[in-house]
Amino acid sequence: MSGVLLILLGIVIFVVAYMTYGKFLAKSWGIDPSRTTPAHTLEDGVDYCPAKTPVLMGHHFSSIAGAGPINGPIQAAYFGWVPCFLWIVIGGIFFGGLQDFGSLFASIRHDGKSVGEIIEDSMGSRAKKLFIIFALLVLILVIASFVNIVAGTFLTLADDAGKTAFGFVTNPTGNQSTAMISLLFIVLAVIYGYVTNRMGVKTLPATIGGIICIVAAIAGDASQDLKTGFIVGATPKLQQIGEMVGVIASSAAIGYVLYLLNAAWGFGSNEIPAPQATMMKMLVEGIMNAELPWGLILIGVFIAIVVEIIKVPVMPFAVGMYLPFSLSAGIMAGGAVRFLVEKIKGTDEEKKARTDKGVLFTSGLIAGEGITGILLAGFAVAKLDVALKFSLPQVGSLIIFIALLGGLFALCMKAKPAKK
Repeated sequence: MSGVLLILLGIVIFVVAYMTYGKFLAKSWGIDPSRTTPAHTLEDGVDYCPAKTPVLMGHHFSSIAGAGPINGPIQAAYFGWVPCFLWIVIGGIFFGGLQDFGSLFASIRHDGKSVGEIIEDSMGSRAKKLFIIFALLVLILVIASFVNIVAGTFLTLADDAGKTAFGFVTNPTGNQSTAMISLLFIVLAVIYGYVTNRMGVKTLPATIGGIICIVAAIAGDASQDLKTGFIVGATPKLQQIGEMVGVIASSAAIGYVLYLLNAAWGFGSNEIPAPQATMMKMLVEGIMNAELPWGLILIGVFIAIVVEIIKVPVMPFAVGMYLPFSLSAGIMAGGAVRFLVEKIKGTDEEKKARTDKGVLFTSGLIAGEGITGILLAGFAVAKLDVALKFSLPQVGSLIIFIALLGGLFALCMKAKPAKK
């Protein structure tokens, strides 16, 4: 049977069970949605903290289904897909669901106490001690199983030469990426909690934005890293080392810089318009609040179709549409210089040398601009007045910009092909 059909069948069965068996249990136990939970009645900011329903659901789901993607394929490969499917569906409904639902219900009705404390209230201290011993033995077994799974995730297999290593091999199995992503999820959880609890961002927009950022980061990082590694002839071991160094260094640098810029001027202000971030914010809020300007979106779609028909790249065209003119003008001027450099007579090697020289020079200009912005943000946060005592008129700025373009053109034309 197709895997997609199995997933759909399982989803249907779970939904039906939730609407029938779940409703039966809720009615039998007297579930009252209007009843105040201990998180509110005993709130102390430490042990009793009210949480949003999606956040609480996420914690329960991750604690139950955390090992599912790892254990599921292993069990299916060993026992076959039919026993595993029946075990997951029937066991999840009548055993796992009943046990978890009952434990949570009993805990909520007893001021959030653990099962051992509930047993002591109902059956005495001896029953509590016996249950704790039993629970301790079961937890040791469960922890041992999960430690085995986690260790198997981080440990790599032997390569063709029979060598083994922790984290790096000459013939990687892909576990290194899984391990690295697992560690990064811990950091992402802390960032997500800070954004939703301290910065006041709503849970659903933050979740959607986080998913988009994770997907974009993984896709872009994988394609760029693999391509770059192939070009420079990197070995898998060195590429993994570079991955970890790059992730740690860039995360620390980017996070601090973003915090500094926001503290200095604030994103979305006149000093930092942040057009791309503002656009994504508008899209997410528009989708969540059902307030998207569909007329403008459809106009953009048809403009993109027309642009494609006349064989103009859509992405640069779209970037020029939403970027401020102060940025688009520099990009357009740089494109004009490259057009002239490539049109002047010369061999293909000479033209390539010119464009490579220009790209290197302008990349340095971009880096210098970024460093200058970071320094100015630091001065703004420290409240240091470093403003010049005179202001340059717009004509003077235009003259300097034209001189910079002329210098770029002259530098490109002086470039010579590398000797073979």
